[in-house]
Amino acid sequence: MSRAHNPAKSDDRAAVRRGSSRDARLAVWLLAPTGALLIGMFVFPLLWSLGLSFYDYSALKPQAPVFTGVANYAALLSNAYFWRRFVTTGVFVLGTVTLQFAIGSGLAFLLRDDFPGRKLVVSLLLAPMMMAPVAVGVFFGFIYEPTFGILNFATRTLFGWQVQWFDRPVPAMIAVILADTWMWS
Repeated sequence: MSRAHNPAKSDDRAAVRRGSSRDARLAVWLLAPTGALLIGMFVFPLLWSLGLSFYDYSALKPQAPVFTGVANYAALLSNAYFWRRFVTTGVFVLGTVTLQFAIGSGLAFLLRDDFPGRKLVVSLLLAPMMMAPVAVGVFFGFIYEPTFGILNFATRTLFGWQVQWFDRPVPAMIAVILADTWMWS
């Protein structure tokens, strides 16, 4: 059996194509200013900085930039101070991402649709993310304070010892990881 050609249906399809084409053009015109702003404020400076990284250049000195190629990168990668900071950043990222993923996954599993009081608990869990990082830093500074901080009070009362959180690198890193995990989980 062959189908008969229906001119009304093909006219409808053409109208839909014209309408969607108009909608697409309108979307492009409406999004163009935002795209231009994003390119001007983020993409251009990023590419400009990347280009300048191949030059010996200082904005403070009125001298013309001198092309150095990858010498700046070679100097950076051979610097021991850079690698110590790189390892510190890696430990922080690995610690926070691992903890936040585990806690976030556990909370998502726990707070399914059938959880009683789900809306209240989710609101309370989102509250730390709404706080300014400076406020969280001050808040945890009080918690970790060696003489009157609540954490050292608890460990001294329960276990008979206390931790000087900011005297050595390892406890300080743990303290910062825990504060960041609390804020972003």
